[in-house]
Amino acid sequence: MFSLALPAYSNPALTKDKNKLIPVIAENTKHKIRCMLSAGLYYGHDSLVLSALGCGAFRNPTTHMAQLFKDVLSEGRFANRYKHISFAILDDHNARGDGNFKPFLEVFADWT
Repeated sequence: MFSLALPAYSNPALTKDKNKLIPVIAENTKHKIRCMLSAGLYYGHDSLVLSALGCGAFRNPTTHMAQLFKDVLSEGRFANRYKHISFAILDDHNARGDGNFKPFLEVFADWT
């Protein structure tokens, strides 16, 4: 077993519609996701349990965060490298709008 903690941006700058991270923060977040996935591969893990990084008290836009995870997981060096990936997601008073679970479920609905 391997555990990794990685901070998300707290109250990050968002686009005017408040639904996405500004581009530089989105790219930096994708870099953080790549670091997590790379660490799992480096240590020989074939399965991951991930969080809804920053979706909650840190106020990151949930649908955009889910899309960033999906985008990075689809990149060549990570695509099909893990046997199983789960997201441990909590819906509580810190969740934005539709909560945290539903946006991740919708973004990954077509994931195979």
